[in-house]
Amino acid sequence: MSHEMHHLDLGLWALFLAYGTSIAGSFVGLSCARRAATTPLGPTCRRWLVMAALSISGVGIRMTHFIAMMGFAVSLMHYCGMAGFHASLDSTATTPEGATLLDSMLQA
Repeated sequence: MSHEMHHLDLGLWALFLAYGTSIAGSFVGLSCARRAATTPLGPTCRRWLVMAALSISGVGIRMTHFIAMMGFAVSLMHYCGMAGFHASLDSTATTPEGATLLDSMLQA
């Protein structure tokens, strides 16, 4: 079985976009946390803390991860019994007979 992974398949722009997203999410999150520290305790302080948590975890970490993962191309070779097919992460993957993977799954 062959496993191939191509790093930075989309180019460096995806890497720089992910890096910029992490900086923006961290900056906004830390700004909200600083604002929460200067706000008296109460619902307003909690709102600032929730916004800080969402921007750091949602934008600074998760969105950065998903953008960076767009730069990977994974290609796997699967063998099912005697009929092998090449499955890649696009819709044009075909079986050795020339049918698309979707067509071969629908016929089964």
